[in-house]
Amino acid sequence: MPFVLTKDRKRSAEDPDKKAHMDIEPTADAWLSKAKFTSPAMSFSLPLHVKDKYPNQIKFDAPYPGIMIDSGNLNFFFSRNQQISSYSFEEKTHFAEYLIRMMAFINHHYPFAGAPYFWSDYEDYVAGRKGNGQAFVFRMLSDAELQRLSQNVE
Repeated sequence: MPFVLTKDRKRSAEDPDKKAHMDIEPTADAWLSKAKFTSPAMSFSLPLHVKDKYPNQIKFDAPYPGIMIDSGNLNFFFSRNQQISSYSFEEKTHFAEYLIRMMAFINHHYPFAGAPYFWSDYEDYVAGRKGNGQAFVFRMLSDAELQRLSQNVE
């Protein structure tokens, strides 16, 4: 997955092989950004929350990630999007990892949080604290995997 920064030098990257492009754009809410993905087959946005995983232990290093990927939103999108809903469980998992790798690449070059490491709220869904019991249609990366992707950018 050889991502390259776009020539406009803003928070964006492209994958020339797949003709895919992603912009990380701020919103009116300082704690929310949107990852806008486009490719020849599809176009969509996903929220990224600037939210510390451990709000009482704010530190700017990997064990204290500051960018939350809303796994329920991603699951809902993968369940409802016409192009993606037909993918197999494995294909959806691979695509989720691809999207997160692209986000990590952009974040590595243009950090958008004090602790520029990813985490997800997937455990809240597993524990029943969030969501309505809808089964996940892909395997969400663990927080440890998200941390590695945040640090080892391709």
